[in-house]
Amino acid sequence: MAIRQKTFSVLFLAILPLISCQKQTDSPNKISPTASKTSKLSALRGIASEGELIEGINKKIVAIDSQYQIVPLINELITLANREENKENTSLQLYKLALKPVLKLEGIIWRFRKVVENSGALHLTALGLITKAYHRSYMYGPHIKATLDYLTTPANSYPMFENLTEAQDFLEKDIRPELQSSLSELQNLTKSLEDTWTLNFDGYLVSGFDPKNNMTFISEQKRYKTVIKPHLYYGISSLHRALGFIDYSVNYNISQLPLFVDKLVSKTAINNTILSKTFTRGLPQISTPKEASEILNGSKLLSNKKSFAPFLTLRKSTQIAKENLRSAMTHFKSASAYELKALEQTIILSDSDNGDRYIINPNFLIIGQESTVRRLNEMVGLYEKALKGETQLVTSHITGRQTKINLISLFTPYSDLKVFLPKESNFSSEKRGHTLKWKSGRSEFGWNYNYGKPVSYPDPTFGGFLPEANNENIYSIARDIKLTESLKVFSDYLPIP
Repeated sequence: MAIRQKTFSVLFLAILPLISCQKQTDSPNKISPTASKTSKLSALRGIASEGELIEGINKKIVAIDSQYQIVPLINELITLANREENKENTSLQLYKLALKPVLKLEGIIWRFRKVVENSGALHLTALGLITKAYHRSYMYGPHIKATLDYLTTPANSYPMFENLTEAQDFLEKDIRPELQSSLSELQNLTKSLEDTWTLNFDGYLVSGFDPKNNMTFISEQKRYKTVIKPHLYYGISSLHRALGFIDYSVNYNISQLPLFVDKLVSKTAINNTILSKTFTRGLPQISTPKEASEILNGSKLLSNKKSFAPFLTLRKSTQIAKENLRSAMTHFKSASAYELKALEQTIILSDSDNGDRYIINPNFLIIGQESTVRRLNEMVGLYEKALKGETQLVTSHITGRQTKINLISLFTPYSDLKVFLPKESNFSSEKRGHTLKWKSGRSEFGWNYNYGKPVSYPDPTFGGFLPEANNENIYSIARDIKLTESLKVFSDYLPIP
């Protein structure tokens, strides 16, 4: 089961491009290197112009040089947005719905420390990514560095997660309500806008600006990009997708994921046993489904065995899990529908002859428009059928073959997902390698590159998701799924290499 680090990146990528904007009819306002750090946002209340108000907020954000300035600034901004005279200020409302969930993310990377340090591999990966971001401080301004500190510095109000179960609870109880609130506000806001509505996005918000050294990270020619109404649909789509991810992922026990990753790495990439040194020269070995099966099923080949019985079992009641999974389906359907609407309306309402002026260049969308529209239409149809409990035939645009899909099966709670993973009997008896004999008499170890591929599955239909599958045609059907744009994403749900 792949755990994707998606929830928080979706939040930022979906909505951050919508903040720090002004009406296009206003002249672009430059951020002064001498912007005051001590002035309060409350001082902006008397400013009549929406453009001037947003310019003042821009200055405050870009002037941030400490993580301790972030929470007070967000709280001030929310208070300002909630004032009656600012309820119609579209830009300010976008700031509010974008930044309010960020209050819950203080120290979020640090909070995962205990979880990550339970696995050497996860710890190394996480530490590498964080270090790389800090090493590249020459690529961005001080307020970006402060944001990194905000995410990585211990927060007094939030303790470390003891395990991934606590992280799941945090997603469900703390992050989900904030995302749902932002989604509702963004949907209502978008409905009230005319199709001619535009904003001017200031690139300093994502690149930064260093006033002390008078250093910019983006040219004036590239600094401002136009945001149009359909771009907000991409934000709505991403929020639906994030909510769907949360509703899906909170139902199963993943607390042993770090231990599983560590066992898998120890068994393959860091295999220093006598047998390994003798037959594979002690080289790292690639992990295959067979190693995963041996670990999860408690193979006798493993020393220091620890039961993985709780891993991937249902942690919610069946009824609650059903409700969560149905909610996930509904959000995923809406995510595809809004993405389709965003694509089509962006192309229609943009000036393609001046595509580079937009935050999303319509010409890039036009290039793959046909295949993207087909994929999204098919995905919306699949979710609609699933919500009705119906199957659907999907034709691969590459192979021309049809595959019957019962999508509801992927959104049905099972007491233990491990029942769908291949067992020891589902693999051939072939070894990882064999001895090659040369005419000169020299021998060499030869890798068996087909080693570890399942030859069968306990349930090749995977709970009825592929109603016509069996162990004779499963790989043929898997090929059609992977070569069908609308189905390719669902192949990640299946333990098929």
